[in-house]
Amino acid sequence: MTVDYADASTWEEYDVTEMVKKFMSGTSNYGFLIIPDEAVGNTGRNYISSDNTDLKENRPKLTITYETTAIINSVTGFDAMTNVNLKRVGNQLELYVPYGNFYQIYFSNASGQTIKTIKGNGKKWYSLNCDDFSKGLYFISVVSISQQISAKYLHID
Repeated sequence: MTVDYADASTWEEYDVTEMVKKFMSGTSNYGFLIIPDEAVGNTGRNYISSDNTDLKENRPKLTITYETTAIINSVTGFDAMTNVNLKRVGNQLELYVPYGNFYQIYFSNASGQTIKTIKGNGKKWYSLNCDDFSKGLYFISVVSISQQISAKYLHID
């Protein structure tokens, strides 16, 4: 990603949404690094990093915004009913998959690691204990043999 410099002594803001989406879809994640383009001459830009300032308010920060609603089913050829129904009842996570064939349900944590997989066949309710999950954000993906059917975000607190 290439960005223009802001005025001196101001905060710069970068939208890294597309990069994070690539990380979540399997592209290697090496983090973020800001490198001035010295090919156009000495830019003389300095950045404050968290390891070289004692002033907490001057340290860089990363703000993460996420949604806990369903991701719109973008797969063509499937009825809208193939979207997963997900609700929490007390300490139970109730999950309904209204898909009539074989599928797998993947639970991935915020780092993209799959932490639970369920194999299923046909329309079915699943009941999971929330104590089996650490607190945090999860991505639930229902995948048929050939393609993703539905996906949702889940936050467990």
